[in-house]
Amino acid sequence: MNDIRHQLPECPLEYQVPHIPASHTALVIEINAADIEWQEKMLPWTLAGLINNTDIVMKGVHLYITCEDGTQERIRTALKRIDLPPGTLITKDAESNQPLILFGNYGHRYDSVCILDANYWAFRGIGKRQDASDIKLPFGHVLRHTWGWAVADVSFHHQNDMDVKDTWVRMSEPLHLTGGDSPEQRQKLAKHLIGAAERAKWLHAANCAVYGDDYEKKNQNIAAYFFNETEANWHLNASLLHYSAAEVNTPYFAEWAPEWRHLGTEPLIALWLLKTKQHAYNLQDSVMIESNYVRAEYPRLCHMEFADRKQFIYAMQELQGSQLNIAMN
Repeated sequence: MNDIRHQLPECPLEYQVPHIPASHTALVIEINAADIEWQEKMLPWTLAGLINNTDIVMKGVHLYITCEDGTQERIRTALKRIDLPPGTLITKDAESNQPLILFGNYGHRYDSVCILDANYWAFRGIGKRQDASDIKLPFGHVLRHTWGWAVADVSFHHQNDMDVKDTWVRMSEPLHLTGGDSPEQRQKLAKHLIGAAERAKWLHAANCAVYGDDYEKKNQNIAAYFFNETEANWHLNASLLHYSAAEVNTPYFAEWAPEWRHLGTEPLIALWLLKTKQHAYNLQDSVMIESNYVRAEYPRLCHMEFADRKQFIYAMQELQGSQLNIAMN
């Protein structure tokens, strides 16, 4: 079992999250059946970090956990030490045609929604100052004052690979065998051709989504934007995605998005921003985000997916220490 997240111990921390009437921001953690084995172990620590180390509750940001059928009881068992308000755990509607989650009968119960990956843990500062453990991550404040699209943890879309950039941009050029005509080389070429065909199909659909079916006549191609390293808007990884309810609840988006949702959530957003000539605010400009756990003096969000055993141990100790208002020095 190589995935260390499967080996997380049960979270011993107890919390009560008060229900605060508000209509501003919903913070949503999505759970799926395919990853339930590690998500049920990760989720209590994720919530412990958010509740204990950020101002989300104080700022009236409402926590929600969405899940697929068959995972509800496992999630309730995993969260037995965390008393959440009624209605926090909601089941995804398998028949829903909404590409992004909204709340309320008309989709405007909250002004904005933030989708947070279960891998993110929130930590206080642990510096030498006596009050270091009191310094909290201003995540709730940031969410309440972000009015448009916002993302963090930017990376290339999973279809993007710098090694095949030329294949994206110059899809029509022929491929040639290199290194001889051996069976191994032919097999390698065959795999590359399959990958190139998939990318070509994806790229065609993406161009149609942004520019229309006649994009070639217009000499327009989204590939240049997806590989523009100076513009992070097109390198979206929506593991942390914030959006305005009004923005995704318009007839225009509601009609456009379902047709292209098969391209993936991250590229769907990037294509929409490109189509509508908008930009996504980078949440890393206002919240410190680490790729995995580090001991630091500043409050930060850590993406624990790639943390090793030692980092997990330090992180869990820090969460337990901060619950008691003890700085782990």
